[in-house]
Amino acid sequence: MLNTTFRPSAHAAGPAPGRRWTGDEEFVAFLNRLTSSQHTQDVDDANAFLPLNSDNVQTPIISSPSPFPYEFDDSSLPSLKGIKAQILFRKPGAALIALSRPRPTTSTNDDEHESKNAINIDIPLGAIVSSYLPRFYKLISLPSSPLPPHPLHLSSSSRTQEDGREDATATSAVRAVLKSLAVKGTSPKISCIIANLSLAQMIEDVQVLTGETPLPQSPGKDDATVTGNEERLRTRHSFSSDALKAAAWIRDVVEASGGGVDCEVRQFLEGFAPNVICENGGGGNQTIILSAHYDSRGSYGSTRAPGGDDDGSGVVGVLGIARVLGGREGKGVGTHVELVFFAGEEQGLLGSRSYAQSLRLENVNVTLMIQADMLGYHVPGEEMQLGLPDRIATPEVTQLVVKLAEMYSPELSVGFTPACCSDHQSFYQLGFPSTQVFERAGPIADPMYHHSGDVSQRLGYDMVQVRAIGKVQFAALLHMTGIDFDDASEDWE
Repeated sequence: MLNTTFRPSAHAAGPAPGRRWTGDEEFVAFLNRLTSSQHTQDVDDANAFLPLNSDNVQTPIISSPSPFPYEFDDSSLPSLKGIKAQILFRKPGAALIALSRPRPTTSTNDDEHESKNAINIDIPLGAIVSSYLPRFYKLISLPSSPLPPHPLHLSSSSRTQEDGREDATATSAVRAVLKSLAVKGTSPKISCIIANLSLAQMIEDVQVLTGETPLPQSPGKDDATVTGNEERLRTRHSFSSDALKAAAWIRDVVEASGGGVDCEVRQFLEGFAPNVICENGGGGNQTIILSAHYDSRGSYGSTRAPGGDDDGSGVVGVLGIARVLGGREGKGVGTHVELVFFAGEEQGLLGSRSYAQSLRLENVNVTLMIQADMLGYHVPGEEMQLGLPDRIATPEVTQLVVKLAEMYSPELSVGFTPACCSDHQSFYQLGFPSTQVFERAGPIADPMYHHSGDVSQRLGYDMVQVRAIGKVQFAALLHMTGIDFDDASEDWE
């Protein structure tokens, strides 16, 4: 999960004008100049100061725009060689910077074709820089030119309103469910279905993702967690080979669950782990998406990135739903449902952005999208919670989640969170009805956030809370598909 709260991990003045950056500490110092949370004046205030440095001296912060760019050399950060960074605008706790690097120069026509090809397959600049970001820094890529406006996407299926007029807005299906809930209340059948989410299985799954237990050879095909293969995932970083193994395992788990679900491991950008897109083959002209991101980040400078909370907790919730749906051959849902596991989230929502754009271009009628990101932690002593975005979300979808939590997981204390941002934003920005479910009605509190200690077996990590939030996601899916009071609940016991 990306976060808008900036908490710099070090304080330093940075190099003098014209100097090159030569190491990790200097890069962090540069970031701290941009994003010091204790800076209370606007960027144009020349009297603004950073916190005390190691010599107990207050250092003036650079004004905006920066009169000169900073440039990195290759002494200790070779992948940043030649990158220039310039402050464009700054506010308390945030900054807008421009990153650039020279394109390869060519001296002959023979070299030109090769150079252009190299640029086309190159890893994006922002993705490279993100590998060096301390854990509370957020990276959001901005386009070089304005994007066309995207109003709330029109639904291809209309609903009849009380006055007899047709409602073809994207939220018509969600509002129809809200109206139904107000009349019918809790569905005994849905209560029975979602009760099948297995806490024990979720615990097993998250420990595979974090590397706390070995990677199974044949997930879902037997009951053994360890089948002689002692290989463990060390990381699920989007650029790692372990992320590819995690993607293959997720695909195998979902497909082995049954129910006619097919998964596609879909590449979206060269050098990145792929998205895993699983579809149930349901018909109709509506698409419901439940998602999480399986890529992870670890401690600054460490290759270990278990991602137990961020976002192993969201992944296992969606996997749990897949297992229940798949385990009931012939009793599934008729609506087109997608369970999607994104990569590239930690580098700027890149996987979800690519997929959302493809759905928009294909004019797919997405009637509901819920992203699960960080479900597993609450401060010891706090009650179990469910947090919903206070800004970036479709209000009707958020209202639906609140209502369903009250009905199916009343043990959760529900509220809003400023924690931002996750893959639902990619859909929200394109007009698809979407929201996120989060672990806390408040800011991020997990001390292992973007840390190599983000495993599941630790104080404050609560799989009971993960399951409770998973029940809410599952209930939303089932109500949107029309499975509520129609059939006998005994079929799902």
